[in-house]
Amino acid sequence: MSVRQTWMHFASRRDVGMAFVLGRAEDWKLNKALNEESYLYGDMIRGHFIDSYFNLTLKTLSLLEWVDAYCPHAKYILKTDDDMFINVPRLLEFIDGHSDKRTIYGRVVEGQQPERNSVPDHQYEGLEFPKYATGGAYLLNRDIVQELYMQSLSSSYFPQEDIFITGIMAERLNISRVHAAKFRNVRIALLPCSVRNAISIHEIKPHEQYELWRLLLTPAIKCKKVWQDADADAENA
Repeated sequence: MSVRQTWMHFASRRDVGMAFVLGRAEDWKLNKALNEESYLYGDMIRGHFIDSYFNLTLKTLSLLEWVDAYCPHAKYILKTDDDMFINVPRLLEFIDGHSDKRTIYGRVVEGQQPERNSVPDHQYEGLEFPKYATGGAYLLNRDIVQELYMQSLSSSYFPQEDIFITGIMAERLNISRVHAAKFRNVRIALLPCSVRNAISIHEIKPHEQYELWRLLLTPAIKCKKVWQDADADAENA
């Protein structure tokens, strides 16, 4: 609910749409409650799979399938999680400044090696994963949605959705992955100008969404045109 009452307000714009993507619960009472919530708010996409950590890839594939079918005029798709704070004005500003085709933007990781306890050889044989955008929030061009979806259907299932979609599948399709520093995708010090400068911040509790929303909208808060917070300085050291 906190997301609906804060940054999802931007869905009221004619050029912005937002929705929750969910699977099914094993508890019929929870399914009933979700159906009622979907009817009340009209902002939920329900996939035909059990909603679990192992099925995160299925959830993202459901998103790609739905966008391909129902969003022909969209230019960009942001995939994010419900424990993220999204600075929508900063995101729209970022989109206006980028016109690359066949690209995924986000917090890009390179050189990560598989943990063989959780990723056996039959799932992925390589010594390193392809570079990928971490799953907290990433932005992709609409023109690659169908390709990613179709390529995934003909590939062996891999449960780590960010590595699978933005890494393995994107690599096979020669889709660029571009690191964008404003996609923080980690917990940062929630300083007013840090919040205003970032596009995405991770590990935000429901009650914190309201405070970050206030920091975003309070006109009395003034920031320098170029702001680099302590977390960014630490990463670049």
